[in-house]
Amino acid sequence: MYSPSKAGLFCLHCVLFAKSIGNNHFGQFVILPCQQYGKLLGAKGLIAKHKTTNYHNDSIMNAEHFISVYENKCDGIDDLLMKKQQLEKIENRKRLTPIIKTIIFCGQNNIPLRGHGDDGELNMDSIVRGEGK
Repeated sequence: MYSPSKAGLFCLHCVLFAKSIGNNHFGQFVILPCQQYGKLLGAKGLIAKHKTTNYHNDSIMNAEHFISVYENKCDGIDDLLMKKQQLEKIENRKRLTPIIKTIIFCGQNNIPLRGHGDDGELNMDSIVRGEGK
């Protein structure tokens, strides 16, 4: 993309989506405009050199992912988190079901939940020492 105010060329994908990770040193096409028009094309040209950088390839993938989320072709992060939370709720409810059924069964059949010696107060010290079993 050409910037009239900077009088040079920029890589749109890199300007919008490039992330500074590790040794990425952004220069021409990202931070600085490319104004060397005679060296742009060819196998060893500036455009070909820029296309081989990791941050350019990552920027292309990020741009494609952004467009697919924008066009509702795939779920965004917020949707994925909501689905994960909903699955955890369902799983936790499934885990509680047998516990609740056991409590109901014990209550209907007069079976104490604390064992056969279910009389008196519940003392936390006796539980830790194993008394009352």
